[in-house]
Amino acid sequence: MMDRAFGFDKAATEACKGTALLLLLWHHLFYAHPEYGLLTFQTAQLAKVCVAIFVLLSGYGLSKSADVSKQGLLAFYVGRFAKLYLNYWLIAAIFIPIGVLLMSRPLSGAYNGHAGIKFLLQMLGLHRYLYSEYGYNGTWWYISTILGLYALFPFVLCLLRRSIWWGLPFCVLVVIPGAQSQIPVLGFWLFPFVLGIFLARTDGFVHARRWLARFRSFRYVLVVSAVASCGFFRQLDWAFGGMRIDWLLGALIILLTYELVASTRTPAVLHSLSFIGRHSFNIFLFHTFVYSYYWRDIVYSFKYPPIILAFLLVSCLLISMGIEALKRVIGYYPALAAIRRLPLHGS
Repeated sequence: MMDRAFGFDKAATEACKGTALLLLLWHHLFYAHPEYGLLTFQTAQLAKVCVAIFVLLSGYGLSKSADVSKQGLLAFYVGRFAKLYLNYWLIAAIFIPIGVLLMSRPLSGAYNGHAGIKFLLQMLGLHRYLYSEYGYNGTWWYISTILGLYALFPFVLCLLRRSIWWGLPFCVLVVIPGAQSQIPVLGFWLFPFVLGIFLARTDGFVHARRWLARFRSFRYVLVVSAVASCGFFRQLDWAFGGMRIDWLLGALIILLTYELVASTRTPAVLHSLSFIGRHSFNIFLFHTFVYSYYWRDIVYSFKYPPIILAFLLVSCLLISMGIEALKRVIGYYPALAAIRRLPLHGS
C-alpha cells in the first residue's frame, strides 16, 4: 500500500485544490437547477463550500511559503499581487474580446452605467468594495475577496506568531467580527483564511492524520461521517448551520482528501487531483465563460449531470493547458520571476 509521509506537502495541497475545483464546477452547474433532481440540486448548493476550501488553502499556503519578515512587506505585496493580477489580466484579455467581438456580450451590457470606470475597477479587483454589481464575470467577485485577505495576511501572521494559541481566539472574538461588519466583501471567508494560517503554523492536518491512524481502516468511516454530518447540518441552515460552518466542512473535506491521497493504493488518484489542482486558478477565472456566457447550450446538451460535469472539466483543462502553453511562449513566468526579484526592501 502506498503510504506517503505524514507531511501535508505541495502535492497534497494541489490535490485538495483539485477537489475544491470539482466542487466549484458542480456548484455552478447545478445550484440553480432543481430540474436535475433533489440530490443533484442539494449537493450543488452544498458544494459552495469550495470557496472556504480555496480560502483556507490560500491562508495555509501563504503561511508555509511567504517569509514576510525576511523579504519585507513591500516585496511580499508586490510579488503576491503580481502573481494574482498577471494571471487575471491575461485570461481577461483572452475571453473578454471573444465576448465583445464574437458572442454579443459588450461591456456596456455587463454594467449598469459607467461601464468603462466599472470595468477598470473590476480589473483592479476593487469592484465589490465600491459597488454591488458583479460585472463582466460574476465569478470574479472572489478577486476582491482574495485581495483583501492578502492585504491582511502579514498582520494576522504577526499576531499568530506572537501567540499561536491566543492569537486565533483573539481573531475570532475581535478581529474577524469587526472586519466582517465593516468589510462585507470578506464575509464568511476571513475566518477560514485565518484558520488556514493557524493550521499551517501548528501542522494541524498532519496531527489530525496521525491521530486518525490509530483507527486504521475505520478512520475513513469517521471522516466521511463527519463530512456527511456537517454537510447535513449546513443544509438545514439552523442557527449553527448554513455557510457559517463552511470553515468546518471545508477543513473536513481537506482532511478527507489528504487521507485518501496519502494512503491510497492507486497513485492515479493523487496525480489526477493534483493535475486538476494545478489548473484550478486558471479554470476558476474562465469557467463561467464556458458553461454560462458563451457555450451554455453545448455544455448542458449532455443532459446527465455527471456527463455535463465531465465535459466541462475536460474542456476547461484543455483550455487551461493551452493558456499555460501561451504563457511559456510570451515569457509569462520569467516576467513574473523578474518582478519578484526586484530590489524591494519596504517594511
